[in-house]
Amino acid sequence: MLSFLVSDFSWPSDPVTHRALNLAIHLINFCLISLILGRLLIFKGMSSSRAFLFASFVALYWAVIPVNSGPVLSVVQRMTSISAMFSYVAMLVFTLWRISPYASVRKTLFVFVFIFQLGLLAVLSKESALLLPGYILLIELWVSRCFILVSRLYRYLIRAVVFVFVFGVLVINLRAVADSSGWWLRDFTAIDRALVELIIIIPQYALKVFTLKISGTGMMVGHSNLDEWYAIGNIAWSVLFWIGSAFCLLKGSNSVRICVLWYFTGHLLESLFVPLELYFEHRNYISSLGLVVLLIMTAERYLFDHSKIIALLISIFVFLIVMIGFSNQQYDDPLELAAVYAEENPLSKRAQSNFVWQLIKHARFEQALNEVERLPPIVRERLKFLLMCNSEEGATLLPELFEGSVDAAYISFIRDIVGAYRKSACMFDSAALHEYLSPVLAASQVRDRYKVIILFEKAQLYAADHDLNGALTTLDLAIGVEAKDYLLSQKAYWAYSAGLTGVAIDAAKKSLSVSSRCHYIRYPCDSSMVLFLEHIAH
Repeated sequence: MLSFLVSDFSWPSDPVTHRALNLAIHLINFCLISLILGRLLIFKGMSSSRAFLFASFVALYWAVIPVNSGPVLSVVQRMTSISAMFSYVAMLVFTLWRISPYASVRKTLFVFVFIFQLGLLAVLSKESALLLPGYILLIELWVSRCFILVSRLYRYLIRAVVFVFVFGVLVINLRAVADSSGWWLRDFTAIDRALVELIIIIPQYALKVFTLKISGTGMMVGHSNLDEWYAIGNIAWSVLFWIGSAFCLLKGSNSVRICVLWYFTGHLLESLFVPLELYFEHRNYISSLGLVVLLIMTAERYLFDHSKIIALLISIFVFLIVMIGFSNQQYDDPLELAAVYAEENPLSKRAQSNFVWQLIKHARFEQALNEVERLPPIVRERLKFLLMCNSEEGATLLPELFEGSVDAAYISFIRDIVGAYRKSACMFDSAALHEYLSPVLAASQVRDRYKVIILFEKAQLYAADHDLNGALTTLDLAIGVEAKDYLLSQKAYWAYSAGLTGVAIDAAKKSLSVSSRCHYIRYPCDSSMVLFLEHIAH
């Protein structure tokens, strides 16, 4: 996280330096992959020049395909890149030590202690690095087929790696079960994860590779559109993928099996055993290396001779780089960004409704009407209400609008109607909205983070009605669920406007001390809160 200091003075107003450092880390990872794969291929009997040429092409292809270069250009994926860098360094250290003809006990212990330290740094950067022992075991499986080390100490160390791998996966899952806030589970059950992972591998990978879109928005599988992923086409592609994978594992060579297992280790285990969110912007960063090696290795072996494969790969790289240069623009206009996000997330109700809303804001009503008809009925009715709520006849809140699961689309609707009410663009009865939201807040299945957002919007509604007492009371309820910095900041402003200076000072101090990503840089996110605190303190 200390790497964010490099971008301290320009971020977030200018993301250029942040992206530049991300690309520098990506380049380091490219070099590490070349070294690891090159050394392994030389050990397997390939000539040095051919091995490093092959490894460089694999690393270059890995580096430029959109599924990997997209997250790098997204400013939020610094942690993933750094975690991968530490993981690759650990793999390189293990590879160089493992293929050496002789290693003393002292050197062996030093190597494994160093690998443990690198693994710890990787996990602290991104918790998905917990899968590093799995990758090390696969490298061991590759090497041990040619060179078996019979040292008793080494056998104990390998067993320790297996233990760390299994124990770490169990610990993070037990934490997920014990954590009732839902941050780790992200609203998905184990069955949801298993089914989605079995189906989405092909569509999400193909979408990134063949559309060549690198907008930084990524593709998200929302809980509200989970069932739509179980379409016949997706299932058919997935069945073929799994049949092919099973054939490779049963009939393939040792190298082919390891490539497939490498992909499974990163992609499947991260989703099924390490319960992160089903957000696929960075899922393939390490695991995709297995498929890239398998693809290029197969092409070289069965389709082309050495010179032709080099020419083909160079053409592919040039094509990808040119296409990425044309498609990887930064979308400063909200309408363009919404359009790209809707294109990359065709099954997301939130993305599609946001695109329609941006079309309406830009007075593109005919296109908006066409897009509205593609939305599910409940989303369509919510948008229609937002369009008509500026008149008395269209401002009647219906309970049907608040039915369904409390998901990202639901939260977006609440934010939209409260925002419209505060701007006097909606004329509905605020008491009715409070009434409809009360059962939602009382429901036990609604995640705490959603309750915090709904309570905050209710407080904004009270403030719009000039009821500061109701606003502060509701805000305290939200803080009681989870003390977010923005909740405390808002409480400080409202308390000061109500003449409660002591309450305002206390809330302002707490907002600056509450846990936040901003504490990884030198200055607080909300510098205005510092000035506000200085003002009211004097």
